[in-house]
Amino acid sequence: MGCSQILTYSRQILKDTETDKERELIGKVQAAEEDFQKLTAVQNEKLELENKVAELERLKTEQEIMWHAEKEQMEEKLQLPQFRSGEGVQFLIIGMAPEPLRYEEMSRDPRGDFTQEAYTG
Repeated sequence: MGCSQILTYSRQILKDTETDKERELIGKVQAAEEDFQKLTAVQNEKLELENKVAELERLKTEQEIMWHAEKEQMEEKLQLPQFRSGEGVQFLIIGMAPEPLRYEEMSRDPRGDFTQEAYTG
């Protein structure tokens, strides 16, 4: 092997090494880009979830405010003369009851027994 052949062989080895390093670097850059895209997607999902939680908390607060206002209205109604004597209290209680209980209360006959409508409703 002569000097020129050694130089040619060395250049080829260096060129191959450089090509391998470039491929390796390109692979690392592509992996970093994929990781960045995944991170961005996760951050977007987190932001969406945080917005949903904030909306649910806002709705909960609104619901609590409405419930409190309704409670105050019912308490004010209880202060009316007709409710102080006990008249209308059952109506007020039925008005606050969940739907199935309201139906049952309204479906009772005067003796306090359920009518057939309560069983078929």
